[in-house]
Amino acid sequence: MGSGIIVHCESCEYDKEFFLGIGELYSSLENVIDCIHYRRRPEILDILQNHKVDQCGDEHKLYGCTNCAGLYERFYVKIDYDGGKIYETDFKCGKCKNKLVEIEDIGEVKSRPCPKCSQKTLRVHEHLNWD
Repeated sequence: MGSGIIVHCESCEYDKEFFLGIGELYSSLENVIDCIHYRRRPEILDILQNHKVDQCGDEHKLYGCTNCAGLYERFYVKIDYDGGKIYETDFKCGKCKNKLVEIEDIGEVKSRPCPKCSQKTLRVHEHLNWD
């Protein structure tokens, strides 16, 4: 079950919604292949179709930029295959191209600067569960 959160800044007009986790259709990566960036799909499909997949995981996660404070929802994929190889998505900031870091605990958002005004007045409101 996925969750929806809203990140709101109390100092400015920043207000953004993020859908995190997985839904019922996520029983296989092939079912949600459209969630993957089109440039990554061929490599992932090649692994799924032509290699021995040991384990596969995917979900929508929250990421932050340590350079410009941007917040992003990204579809993360990790595939263990061929007895020791690993494919794992990594992401770059849409603004400054810096590497994004996963925000593992939603509570961490409160200590981050706002992407718009740089004040540390972000608040998180969980508002729905999605399937």
